[in-house]
Amino acid sequence: MTLEQQFELIKSLVLLIGGGLIGIAASLTMHWLEAKREQRREAKRLQRKDYQTALEWAKKGRKDSLRGAHLKGADLIEVDLAGADLRNADLQRAYLVLTNLQEAILVLANLQEAVLVRANLQRAYLGFANLQRAILVDANLQGAWLRGANLQGAWLVGADLRGAILRGANFQEADLRESKLDGAKADQQTIWPEGFEVPKGVVIED
Repeated sequence: MTLEQQFELIKSLVLLIGGGLIGIAASLTMHWLEAKREQRREAKRLQRKDYQTALEWAKKGRKDSLRGAHLKGADLIEVDLAGADLRNADLQRAYLVLTNLQEAILVLANLQEAVLVRANLQRAYLGFANLQRAILVDANLQGAWLRGANLQGAWLVGADLRGAILRGANFQEADLRESKLDGAKADQQTIWPEGFEVPKGVVIED
């Protein structure tokens, strides 16, 4: 049972028992609150640990895996994470301006609302990643693997997507003005913004 489910159970008990056992209900509530606080402390501890691991990875030999790393809101501006294994990592709202993520593995990563202005994502693996409302202005996505990626509402103004794999990617409501798409490979499952005219240089596969 999750903490949220426990709290709902406590509220239900209070309604059922009225004032007779209110002390027990209060005790249970305090127990729930303390468990919730501990959960948050642990999340922050993991985030700090993974942030330091990411910085050390960039500086010292790159030995540790960053799979599933807790990097929500992390400041990784200009950090060299080329080739990093960031599968399933939480990079929601992370600052990745000018960050080097060339050939990084970001499959199933959460990059929702991340700031990736002028980031290097050349040949990065972003299959099924969540890039909703991410800011990818002038980002280098040449040859990136974006199969099934969710780019709904992403800002891709001036982004370089030449040769990228876009099969099944969702660009609904994305801003693709001045983006470069020559040689990109899409298919019938690729969702483009409404009214967007797909450039002739894009290869549409069956």
